[in-house]
Amino acid sequence: MATFVCRVQFLDDTDPFNSTNFPEPTRPPQYTFREDIPLINQIAGVHRLLKAPHKLDDCALQLSQNGSYLDLESTLAEQRDELEGFQEGGRGKKHSIILRTQLSVRVHACIEKLYNSNGRELRRALFSLKQIFQDDKDLVHEFVVSEGLTCLIKVGAEADQNYQNYILRALGQIMLYVDGMNGLISHNETVQWLYTLVGSKFRLVVKTALKLLLVFVEYTEPNTALLIHAVNTVDTKRGCKLWSNAMEILEEKDGVDTELLVYAMTLINKTLAGLPDQDSFYDVVDCLEEQGMEAMSQRHRSRKGTDLDLMEQFNIYEVPPPPRLSGIHFLKTAVDGKRQEIIVLDSKRSNAINIGLTVLPPPRTIKTAILNFDEYALNKEGIEKILTMIPTEEEKQRIQDAQLVNPDVPLGSAEQFLLTLSSITELSARLQLWAFKMDYEVTEKEVAEPLQDLKEGMDQLEKNKTLRYILSTLLAIGNFLNGSNAKGFELGYLEKVPEVKDTVHKQSLLHHACSIVVEKFPDSSDLYSEIGAITRSAKVDFDQLQDNLSQMERRCKASWDHLKVIAKHEMKPALKQKMSDFLKDCAERIIILKIVHRRIINRFHAFLLFLGHPAYAVREVSIHRFSKILSEFALEYRTTRERVLQQKQKRANHRERNKTRGKMITDVSVVVHLTGLLMGSGSNGALLPIYRVGQTQTRPQGVRIHRQTDAADEIMERIVRSATQGPRTRTEPRERKRSRANRKSLRRTLKSGLTPEEANALGLSSGSEMAV
Repeated sequence: MATFVCRVQFLDDTDPFNSTNFPEPTRPPQYTFREDIPLINQIAGVHRLLKAPHKLDDCALQLSQNGSYLDLESTLAEQRDELEGFQEGGRGKKHSIILRTQLSVRVHACIEKLYNSNGRELRRALFSLKQIFQDDKDLVHEFVVSEGLTCLIKVGAEADQNYQNYILRALGQIMLYVDGMNGLISHNETVQWLYTLVGSKFRLVVKTALKLLLVFVEYTEPNTALLIHAVNTVDTKRGCKLWSNAMEILEEKDGVDTELLVYAMTLINKTLAGLPDQDSFYDVVDCLEEQGMEAMSQRHRSRKGTDLDLMEQFNIYEVPPPPRLSGIHFLKTAVDGKRQEIIVLDSKRSNAINIGLTVLPPPRTIKTAILNFDEYALNKEGIEKILTMIPTEEEKQRIQDAQLVNPDVPLGSAEQFLLTLSSITELSARLQLWAFKMDYEVTEKEVAEPLQDLKEGMDQLEKNKTLRYILSTLLAIGNFLNGSNAKGFELGYLEKVPEVKDTVHKQSLLHHACSIVVEKFPDSSDLYSEIGAITRSAKVDFDQLQDNLSQMERRCKASWDHLKVIAKHEMKPALKQKMSDFLKDCAERIIILKIVHRRIINRFHAFLLFLGHPAYAVREVSIHRFSKILSEFALEYRTTRERVLQQKQKRANHRERNKTRGKMITDVSVVVHLTGLLMGSGSNGALLPIYRVGQTQTRPQGVRIHRQTDAADEIMERIVRSATQGPRTRTEPRERKRSRANRKSLRRTLKSGLTPEEANALGLSSGSEMAV
């Protein structure tokens, strides 16, 4: 059992505005840590030993020698690198592990105090803010990502000049850290507020705001565009001309302050020098000239006693360095004429990154999107692309070293992008967590839907009568042909059924089996249309599906680790809670999915036993092969069945056609009907020759063959006359009058209009019916 014995102390920072940097007690006790147990399970013992004033849930552990925070979810054995040099205190000094308040808790306490305080309490809090950031560099990053900049702006907008100065001091301290500057770059509202303060009536506020804007613009060239955006936003809302705040300073409306003039003019020149193209350059210059910049420049340059720094800035404005045109550089060139850049990556790596950048948002947008998990700014393909671009430690170091050697030469686009990515803490963990979140729904669907299809497919097969008819028919045919009495056959036999043919008609065994099924079982179907789920299952590799399910579980567990690592550095509480809830939901769904998978696989094995598979072989049967055999056989059966039904219908049509083919209308029933018709039409009652269907007429020798033809002509003639002639001819049609009374049946009409004798003679007496 490995242990780690060291001194422990606590730092009373429960009130971040009233904390000290002196750990207590002055004579630290020793505590024995277990190296194989997560620190979260040991921190209570440290808290109890020190009798610390902190809430146990808010505690963190920090190393005194370098200020690093230990990961409470991990063991000390897993954090060996963090402990390097811990026991080697110089000049007899011994290091200790310090129990203190978590960064996120302290930051939220700061923000809450700023929002809810006023008067002297707010003044004290704002005054202490700069010192707080100086004392703890890790606090800056947490403050920025927890929307601390928004808090400062809201408090500063309603505060007096003294409070604004305190806020500017704190903001300057924030900007001195890379994390703080990057936070400012992503929060243009802060830049807008700084430009607004340039128009303040209080000189100290104006001077500090100008200094901070100069630091901002000097940090990196793309910041120039962000400042332009801030100026445009503020002056457009105010309805003023662009850069009017800076121009009011240069006009010296409130008296002479050389420092203000120098700062304002330097900011203008720095902005003009960093503009990306010629059009933007002349847009800004035109705005300045419209407000009298030329006259101001001439006045200051011609006046005796003008400050030398101010004179230099006006000279720079009048003879500026040529602006960029189409991305090429001409308030520096190489020998070959191309733009001079710092290039440290090999051409293959550089080209791959530059190609990737063409389909990605701007680098600063990418960074903000990654920090906030913004799916609208960066999609799944973008995340996967960035995962291939993550800079190695070696690349990061080479880029930084090259930048230090040549600070005036800009980085190449690929190098600048990698440097931006490297500034994102736990970049790989963020991307992998985000990629899992965006992949999960699709991956789960790819696992759940085939399992549902397999379940439905088994139900379809089990209840399908047509499959039973086919299998029993094939078994009967096989037993007959082989002279055997088998109880079943291998499933793979279905693959051979379409290939086996008889020796006479060359029809397949499937054709004969299908003919029997269609004949004997008219309620059967085509099978294929009733087992759609099996057809879909035939397209799935269930071994790969099981691997995908295991991979989902592994990625979910890894995502928990990623979330813990990210939250250790910084993460908005709402975002952390959202991701935590998502992973909890994923874990529950994966557990359920694993249970469903196991049950459906077991059910499949039981289904194979139901089909007659031997128990020892069911686990060897591939679901994919099983489904494929049945699906392909069903498709063959449907095609064969359609052909059999077509042939059957043709034969039926042929038989029906043969009943009347070549036969005249001389059937007995027809002749009797026609004879009665002719007799009722007033004919002389002559009977026609009778020819029964199917009878062979014997004729004596000497009788002419055309006798039947003559009889047919005679019948046709009589029918025509019967249809066209009546017993008498009327020249005018008789007009029928509609009866006023209700109509009665023929029988009642005849009965009511006849005498009893007439009714008896016609058989219409009481109790009898008229023969129809």
